[in-house]
Amino acid sequence: MIPADIGKGGARKGAPFFYVPTQDVVGKHRGKRGVVIASGPSLSDFDFSLLTQDDLITIAVNEEGHRIKDRHIPDYWIFNDATFTDRLLDNGYLPHEDTQLVISSAVVGWLSARHATLPETKHPPIMYSPRAQFDPDDPIRYALRRTTSTAAISHLFLTGIRDIWLGGVDLCYLLDQSYYHDGHPQRMPLKADKLNSVQVSDGIWCTQKNLDMMTDVTILVKSLGDANTSITQGCLHSPLDCCEKKDFKDWYGR
Repeated sequence: MIPADIGKGGARKGAPFFYVPTQDVVGKHRGKRGVVIASGPSLSDFDFSLLTQDDLITIAVNEEGHRIKDRHIPDYWIFNDATFTDRLLDNGYLPHEDTQLVISSAVVGWLSARHATLPETKHPPIMYSPRAQFDPDDPIRYALRRTTSTAAISHLFLTGIRDIWLGGVDLCYLLDQSYYHDGHPQRMPLKADKLNSVQVSDGIWCTQKNLDMMTDVTILVKSLGDANTSITQGCLHSPLDCCEKKDFKDWYGR
């Protein structure tokens, strides 16, 4: 599943900063465990001090890389689309200096179009170019190009992590509670209701975007399961049924 050389010249001198050749990422965190930190409301009361264990590698998705940095310094901050790149530039989102950025080649093109560059950190950013680095039938290529959450899971897998906990990847809404929906250049609140959602269980509703994301995550989880990788859903009421559900303490086992 992992190409022998996924870098293929990943360091680019023509850019306003240097990229870490992605072949250097493969297997870097072998033997450790990974946590994806997304924006779902199931993390609203989460104790981020639990993530300070030496055997944990964390990756924050989109806004979370900026929003949680006073409570937890993630090892990685991933975003892979122009919509979020616009928000990052327009709102002045900044990573912690110890956090390494993970981006897609599409983000590089968007930065160039806006004559902008990424915020500087101690570590040069990692760039994936799925079409150039992976075979067409490789599920990682598909996952890196879909949602940012599937890209985050894929990145942890490529670094050698085989036990991953999904925090805030809820993929659902509680009826009549406002959360955020990323379908527009500016982050807009969306109230899940019977006009824009389908009920999947008692009190749990999904928008079309949730259902699309659930399909993408399910495909990836099943593919990585064949590679002896365990994915655990941290949102206990999530309709995602392709993996086991546990809160963080039960998953971590301490």
